[in-house]
Amino acid sequence: MKQKQNNRMGVLCLLFTVLFFCSVLPAAAAADTVKLYGTEGPAPADGSSKMNANSYTLGIRFEVKDGKMVGFVLDDLFTDRAVKGVLRIYRWSGDYRTTTSAKPLVQKLIDVTKKEAQFETYTVPFDGAYAEGTYLATLQAEGPMYLWTHQFLDGITCYRSGEEYVYGTFKASYLRDPSASVKNSEKDYDESAQINTEQVVPTYGMGPNEDGTVNFQLMNYYSAGQKFTVKGGKFTGLVLDDAVVEGDDAELTVWVYKWDTDYATTIGGTPQYYGVSLLPMWDGGEHVDSYIRFDRAFAEGDYLVVLEADGPCSVWSHGLLDGVVTFFDEEEYTTATMKIAYIMDPEAELDERPVETPTPAPSQEPTPVISSTPAAKPTPTASPTGKPQEKQEDGSVPIVLWIALGVVAAGGIAAAVILLVKKKNRKA
Repeated sequence: MKQKQNNRMGVLCLLFTVLFFCSVLPAAAAADTVKLYGTEGPAPADGSSKMNANSYTLGIRFEVKDGKMVGFVLDDLFTDRAVKGVLRIYRWSGDYRTTTSAKPLVQKLIDVTKKEAQFETYTVPFDGAYAEGTYLATLQAEGPMYLWTHQFLDGITCYRSGEEYVYGTFKASYLRDPSASVKNSEKDYDESAQINTEQVVPTYGMGPNEDGTVNFQLMNYYSAGQKFTVKGGKFTGLVLDDAVVEGDDAELTVWVYKWDTDYATTIGGTPQYYGVSLLPMWDGGEHVDSYIRFDRAFAEGDYLVVLEADGPCSVWSHGLLDGVVTFFDEEEYTTATMKIAYIMDPEAELDERPVETPTPAPSQEPTPVISSTPAAKPTPTASPTGKPQEKQEDGSVPIVLWIALGVVAAGGIAAAVILLVKKKNRKA
């Protein structure tokens, strides 16, 4: 009996000791979420609500303080189909280009498998724990994947394809653990996290246009043009965002020029690209983007794209965008832009072969003939001497040759007369 009581007292003492130390020692700190975006104040000044990681490589520079970084969060990530993206975390090194040229500490695949439109917060935990300091997070996708744009937050700088985004911040956070030990981990770098690097970059503003125009019917104009700057990679194609073709299918003729001084000078030069695309009729369902892919890749720089439609084809009207100029019938249109985008691929191989075009630059003239085969040159006619005869511009034989032929003929006649006279004198 006494032994049992002693055992009970020992268990109680042990339990009391455990409870005492639990009440005295601090609890292990759990990772907390640090927001990298503002939650109060006006919306971003450019009128955008979200930013596509397929149109730009989205970047956020931030500082980790009061703990170690153990994860990253994409808050309310929006997708409308199955799509893949890549999250990369770099240690900041002076500027964006230098930072992203180094190997990232973290490279993780963001794989959205649901096909319906959704908002979902993606938490990406790290195997390692990264020390206090300044970092850059980038997100790039091979299809539509959107981060929300929010108000400014002190100490946070955002980037679109390497250029500072000056209107606000992107909705993302990082996970912080004050008690974690610093530990870099090779497991955080997934070598297989690779996607198609092609990006679709809009050449139109996100805000409303200023004149109330909903769309532009291209057949109402002899030509429609848009001047923009290609940055971040090679220029490999165009996209007509949600273009509407009514009635029969429409043929769209496209010229691409390197920009030179002004519109007239530019279209007076040689186009970089010429092509004719058949756009299918809109079936009344979901609008479909029309892709026009070049068979070559052009360098970064300023370009002018000129469109002519043979059939009812309209493009949407959007707000202005810095550096983008729209033209209709060769005149600048100052209150809106066309909703078109260019395709950019950083890994494409430069190929700027000259292109044959059947017509001069588009202008207020009849629709050009759709044929890229240049006219054959006429074959010169051979003379008895083996040398080509010279011809007038109208194809006739020069007058000098007619005179020469006349002299030869006159000589022949004179010779014949002399022979006849001699023959008569002999008979006499």
